[in-house]
Amino acid sequence: MKNLLAIFHGPWLFIGDFNSILGAHEKIGRRKPITIACDDFLLWSNANDSTHLQTKGDKYTWNNQRSDSAFIVQRLDIEINNTDWLTYYNITSCNT
Repeated sequence: MKNLLAIFHGPWLFIGDFNSILGAHEKIGRRKPITIACDDFLLWSNANDSTHLQTKGDKYTWNNQRSDSAFIVQRLDIEINNTDWLTYYNITSCNT
């Protein structure tokens, strides 16, 4: 993504499964998320002038298909955009 951001200037938006979360508020399950991984994702987001748009619909978009004490859900499918995107497309929403 770093290479894409170097090539494309102006408004941008990425939608997908980032396999990263910003913190414990985006996970339910056995273990707390790894703090350094969450911090790394947040630092990357801040360094690239990006925002994480709140989605409408299901808060958690991934689960590990377990029903016992090992059950985990996380918010992995997200939309990230820069401030230029929100300026140009001031009415933006994302549904899960």
